[in-house]
Amino acid sequence: IVEPHDADDQTVTRANLSFDEARKGVASWLAEPAPMGTLDFISADATAVGAFVVKTPSSLLEELFSIIGKTDSSFQTEMNRLQTEHGIDLVADIAGPLGGEIAIALDGPILPKPAWKLVMEVYDQPGLQRAVEWAVKQANEVTAQEDDFSLSLSLTEEEVRGRTYHTLAFGDSGVSIHYVFVDGYLVVAPERGLLDRAIQYRNSGFTLTSSQEFASLLPEDGRAHFSAIAYHNLGPVLDPFLQSRIAQSAPLTPEQRDAVDDLAGESRPSLFY
Repeated sequence: IVEPHDADDQTVTRANLSFDEARKGVASWLAEPAPMGTLDFISADATAVGAFVVKTPSSLLEELFSIIGKTDSSFQTEMNRLQTEHGIDLVADIAGPLGGEIAIALDGPILPKPAWKLVMEVYDQPGLQRAVEWAVKQANEVTAQEDDFSLSLSLTEEEVRGRTYHTLAFGDSGVSIHYVFVDGYLVVAPERGLLDRAIQYRNSGFTLTSSQEFASLLPEDGRAHFSAIAYHNLGPVLDPFLQSRIAQSAPLTPEQRDAVDDLAGESRPSLFY
C-alpha cells in the first residue's frame, strides 16, 4: 500500500509491504530498525549514501548460498572442495567476523576520481584481517600458476599515530584500496586521505546525521532508527559536473542553458528510509 502526501513543502510517500506468512529469502535479510554507527564516518556534505542493518551476515550468506545451490547443482560441491583444499569456511571465516551494519557513500569529489567509501561493522578484527590475508595469498597462487604476475596482489600496512593502515594494490594497474579498523568498524576507500577525513568527521561530529538538511528529511513521527536508508544531495555536485560536460561539447542555446540550471537547482536532498 503506497500513500503520498505533502507536508511542510515536501512530498512524503509511505509504502507498507506485508506478507501472508513469515518473511524469507531477500525480504528477510533486513534487521529491525537500529542505530547506524556507520553513518558517523560520513560527512554532512555527502552526495549519496546507502546504509542498512542486516541480521547476522553469516546466516545471510548461508541463505544466499542455499539460493545459488538450488539453481546450480555443482555449487555446494565446489564450496566443499574449497573448504577441504584450502582450509577456509566462507561463512565462518569471511562473514563470521562482521556485524550487521553496512554503509557505502559518495563523500567528496566525483571528478576526476569518485571519492567513495565503504563502512562495515566488525566484531572480530583479527579474524577478518586473517581472512583478507588468506584471500590475497590464494589469489597470488592462482596468478603464479598462470604466469601472469601483472594481476598479483600486494597487501601492505603502515603504523601511523597508533593506528594501522592497510593497502591492497592490484598488480601493475596502479589501482589500490585502503582500509583501517576504527573502534569496531572497517573503513575502506580508494585513497588514504579519505580514511583520515572519515575519522575526523566522526571525531568532530561533522557527520551526515548531524546535518540540518538530513534532519529536515527525517520522519514526522520522530523516528531516528532505521533498517535501511538511501540519501542523496546531488545539487552541489550536479552543476559542476554538467558544466564540465558542457565545456567538452558544443555551446548551449539560452533555452538549453536555462534547462540545465533548472535541473541543478531542483536537485534537492532526498531521503528514503
